[in-house]
Amino acid sequence: MKSRILTSHKLSCLKIAAACMTALICASACTSLPTSSSPEAFDVDAPNASPIELSAGGPIADADPETLLNSFLLACAAGASDDYATARLFLTSSSAQTWDPHKLVTIYSTDSTPKVAYSFDPSKADTLNASITAVGVGSVDQNGVLSPAETSSLEARFHLVHENGQWRIDAPADGVVVSQASFTASHELVSLMFPSATGDALIADPRWYPTRRLETHMVEGLIAGPQSHLGEALVNAIPSGTSISSGGIELSDHVAKVSLNGSLPVDERAKRLLAWEISQTLQRSGRVNSVEIAMGGETLETNDLPTQPSYDLDTAVAFSSEGLVRLDGRTTSLRSLPVAPSSSASLPAVSPVSSSLVAWREDDRMMIVDSALPSMRAVDGSVGNYSPSIDRFGWVWDVSQSRGARASRLEGQSLAVVPPNQSLNDVAEIRVSPDGARAVLLRSSGGTSSAWIVGIVRRGNGEPTGFTDLEPLTGLSTGVDDISWAGRSTLVAVRQGGARGVGDQADEVSLVTLPVGGFPSVLALPTGTERLSAGSSSTTMVIRGKDGSYQVRSGALWQLLEGKLRDISYPG
Repeated sequence: MKSRILTSHKLSCLKIAAACMTALICASACTSLPTSSSPEAFDVDAPNASPIELSAGGPIADADPETLLNSFLLACAAGASDDYATARLFLTSSSAQTWDPHKLVTIYSTDSTPKVAYSFDPSKADTLNASITAVGVGSVDQNGVLSPAETSSLEARFHLVHENGQWRIDAPADGVVVSQASFTASHELVSLMFPSATGDALIADPRWYPTRRLETHMVEGLIAGPQSHLGEALVNAIPSGTSISSGGIELSDHVAKVSLNGSLPVDERAKRLLAWEISQTLQRSGRVNSVEIAMGGETLETNDLPTQPSYDLDTAVAFSSEGLVRLDGRTTSLRSLPVAPSSSASLPAVSPVSSSLVAWREDDRMMIVDSALPSMRAVDGSVGNYSPSIDRFGWVWDVSQSRGARASRLEGQSLAVVPPNQSLNDVAEIRVSPDGARAVLLRSSGGTSSAWIVGIVRRGNGEPTGFTDLEPLTGLSTGVDDISWAGRSTLVAVRQGGARGVGDQADEVSLVTLPVGGFPSVLALPTGTERLSAGSSSTTMVIRGKDGSYQVRSGALWQLLEGKLRDISYPG
């Protein structure tokens, strides 16, 4: 057997295509992004420009194996625009019928150059094997769910054969391999909105779908239900057995007309939840302003639907020499409390829906106080160096002496909350999302910390009964010092090291911004940063250095926050 590496000349087609796609993306970005202003909120998932449609040509007659494989990869990159019709032309006739490109999209880093190696048996001139290796980023399954790459390198193998005198790819693995730039040019990160178990809020379930037929993909996703790890935390208002009618989803003048086959719920509340779920989801596509829904021959009312809970995420709390203070922008005001914090008080927290409910630490005790009642409770056995986290249902979360997650209420309950079939004894920090549907856990083990996300399973009254399975967060597998929610579906974290993580530059510190279900972005933070807290977006953020000083974000800059404040914390 012989093998060789594809030369840089032979890779020119791939490089030119990547450069063209990068130029396309940059040109599109320049038409919609300001050149000088404060960053916008990262929670917005609605595109402002028309979707980009990529295209690729079919096989060239008498193409050699290298040219054929390169052209196939380009056709896969553009496959979302033509349902992979062009890519199938590069396959043998039998494989073109059986190949399922939608099963998995494996994504490699745009910053890396794929290496293609060929191996062949001189005695079999009509067959050839090829393998592609590149720096892996992640993969998206057929449900649109992104998972981080399990290893830093990915490999794809191909078998080429002669068919009717032409080289063709035979029996490829289901799925495609594309660069991150190609993927984000042809797919969008959108949110499917499912009702919470309490029925009073819609919770975002992020998915990646092709921009082509986006609204149809979104409704199909709603019908299929929440992704598996959120199945116990969310409910689906669409009845089982529902399908999209033959007319599909009609979009005209920013009005989406949805026609469904199935049995309409009899209960009026269930009907309203169904209409709320569909209309709010489609309005997040960026191309829909209003929705008309018909199911089983009946039109659903979409004008009088429930509203989301109201959140106050940009008001922080902190300690000063006078006591617990409220921080609005750069203005502070002393909080009136039924009990004065002791001299050892630290690490305060505030509710995302009621500024009267606060908590803080006093040595190994957690104090819960509601100034509106007024009432207070002391909870023993609170450990760690991070503030508690208060959810919208009034549960106050902290780390117990066993280093597990604990939820307590002012009225007296305290519950240990764990994922199924798994113990938690390495939790350093817990942060609950403003909508109360998810928690992010900072876990410390082996001298480093990593961030994980879980869904919170609740009863109808909001009481937590457990976590869903733990999921690792992309780009936050090591060196994480602190993490915070920035709005309802974006995370920000302090991570040691530069853009490539720990070991990149020992003295560098990075700000990692991660939309839930999306790809992380990395910016440099001032040297010595070790803590952060964010409000409704990553533009409302405060960071703390090792010297105890605080800085607030002002556009792309950080400005020193005057005044002797400590332990500044936004809700969540």
